[in-house]
Amino acid sequence: MTHQTTDTANSEGPRLASVRGISVSYDDRGAGCPVLFVHGHPFDKTMWEPQVRALAGRGYRTIVPDLRGYGRSTVVPGVTSLDTLARDLAALLDHLGLDVVNVVGLSMGGQVALELYRLFPDRVDALALAATNPLPETESGMARRRAMAARLREEGMRGYADEMLVGMMTAENVRNQPAVADHVRAMMYAAPPEGAAAAQLGRATRPDHTLLLRHISAPTLLVVGQHDGFTPPGAPSSCTSASRTRSWRSSRARATCPTWSGRSASTRSCAAFWSRRGRVPATVDRAVERAPDHTEVRSTGSHSSPEARSPSYSTLSSSGPCR
Repeated sequence: MTHQTTDTANSEGPRLASVRGISVSYDDRGAGCPVLFVHGHPFDKTMWEPQVRALAGRGYRTIVPDLRGYGRSTVVPGVTSLDTLARDLAALLDHLGLDVVNVVGLSMGGQVALELYRLFPDRVDALALAATNPLPETESGMARRRAMAARLREEGMRGYADEMLVGMMTAENVRNQPAVADHVRAMMYAAPPEGAAAAQLGRATRPDHTLLLRHISAPTLLVVGQHDGFTPPGAPSSCTSASRTRSWRSSRARATCPTWSGRSASTRSCAAFWSRRGRVPATVDRAVERAPDHTEVRSTGSHSSPEARSPSYSTLSSSGPCR
């Protein structure tokens, strides 16, 4: 069970933590129920700014790091495994004096969140997994990731980002939400090629997390994009079929991606999810519901009942593909 915590310094700017031989850049804002946000590839911590603005100061403490090799965190050449990224996050929690947190991850970030649970299950109170594939990589997928890593090291991020923008977002939403599209493009342009390549190589040999899901006890929310061209259609089903206990709730949200809008259905769904399980008071959930939407962002670098620990899976659809 997560406890209400506060960041006594409560600085608005990014910070650096020296952990496991690297520097991890992170933001720590708000007070209350601690939530760790884990970004996807090839993004950085600024992708969560809409969620931070919606949640921080409304009963949540938001911890938002740049993963190793991304944003302002240290770039380490070679291969960066999910195990390495998860242990970095655990060390960051140690640095912050946090024993237990709620964890939210997008795509690769969701895979890192699952790995964090595998390694340190007692430190994860609840999981929210957006556009997350728990399956191991296929042989053809391994080859694609290795080829992509070589390309990123040779050519850099710009060509890859230009090709991937429509895919990360629908073409319609790129046209209709230019500020969001500019932010997504800027994050991809700014990603360090060596760090992104190292993570691609690590994901090529990622573990099969469906085995983990057979034993998971943390309440888990699944967020999937209706037009997500990257997450295999059967991935959410494999999450629930692997679990011994299943509870599905479906809704639809018109959003470019499950994470690009502060008042998106995914943000509200997470807040409601935590509130129903006693992670925050219901008044906090209502405050998030009333929070102003923040979709234009800039790139910079209470106790629950015993049954709350049983697995609970919810799914949410959005109209945009997301990586």
